[in-house]
Amino acid sequence: MVAKKRAKKLAKGSGGKPRAPGRSRTPAKDFCRSLPGATEDVKWGEVHCFSVGGRLFAMFELEAEPPVLFKCDEEDFDLLLEIDGIMPAPYAAKAGWVKVETRRALPIARVRAQIKKSYLMAFEKLTKKAQREIGDES
Repeated sequence: MVAKKRAKKLAKGSGGKPRAPGRSRTPAKDFCRSLPGATEDVKWGEVHCFSVGGRLFAMFELEAEPPVLFKCDEEDFDLLLEIDGIMPAPYAAKAGWVKVETRRALPIARVRAQIKKSYLMAFEKLTKKAQREIGDES
């Protein structure tokens, strides 16, 4: 219930008009929306998720900005964890996900690059047919 109230409070945009939960505008979220075939929804009541072909590639906490979570390869995982403000993602670190907790941890260009890598890893796991369909949409 608390998460719903927070989401509702965050959903208020300028002018007092309610916005869909998680639809806040940030450079990272806007970047996710720009990727071919990307879809977004709120899972678990409090996590704004971006997927391609049903495969997650980025997640954002509704109640706080900027936490962003994304999947990365083993090399990037180890390198990113050396940076202050980046930690293994709760419940998902085993699968190679990290959580960027502060804006100062990574410049937005690096966040976009990591999200793009995560997107491509998810995209590559799709069937060839699904990849073609997404390619045809863009």
